[in-house]
Amino acid sequence: PADAREQKVEGKVLFEIIFDEDGDIEKKEIIESIGYGCEEEAIRVLDRKNDLEIKGAKKDGKRVKSKILFPVRFNLM
Repeated sequence: PADAREQKVEGKVLFEIIFDEDGDIEKKEIIESIGYGCEEEAIRVLDRKNDLEIKGAKKDGKRVKSKILFPVRFNLM
């Protein structure tokens, strides 16, 4: 994000994501934050979950709810 770039902010936004049995995001919560518009950008990325190739979990061959920690890293280049 422009604000983060201007302030030379790097770091990660960490989400806890709960997936339903179909692999769709049921809930997402920010666990770690760095500000400067990074959270909004990370949410935009998560809203494109299908592009990230995240699939739902299986246990004993059946689809189950699952929870992961998902970091979105921001680095200046």
